[in-house]
Amino acid sequence: MTNSWVRVGDWLVAPDYIAPVGIGEAMKLAVDRGCVLPSPELVDAIWAAADLRLEPHPRTFVHWTMAEMSAPDVILDQARRITEAINGRSFRLLAGTHKDVVMKDGKVGIYGWQHSNGKAIQDFYSGHALAWKDYSQGLRLVKKACPFDSFACDTLDE
Repeated sequence: MTNSWVRVGDWLVAPDYIAPVGIGEAMKLAVDRGCVLPSPELVDAIWAAADLRLEPHPRTFVHWTMAEMSAPDVILDQARRITEAINGRSFRLLAGTHKDVVMKDGKVGIYGWQHSNGKAIQDFYSGHALAWKDYSQGLRLVKKACPFDSFACDTLDE
């Protein structure tokens, strides 16, 4: 993965998401990989730096429960919609496909899923349980960039 990091300001950013992912699961995955959760401000910077921005595809649900919003058919259909929107285009950094699991003021929440004008569908929200997972959430791995050129710090050990 070290070859795929994209530099955005002082951060190294994965070009795409791990999705779908629960809030607590996102924290564990980030820590296990030596990364952190992005801030809402970093999510906005990533969106601005992306060379492929997709319009979000929110859905409507009857009950808005986690079971309904994370049903396997919903997850598969959302992945299909994203693949169709990408339409084989190559990209360095993709945005607009998911709400990010983020950290703000010591709280974990979700944020983002920007429209093409940059306006986020989801303002920062930290009211979900750590187990909450739905079709719209994703984890974008990020870590502080090394102060040397544009190399990831872990590539210096290779």
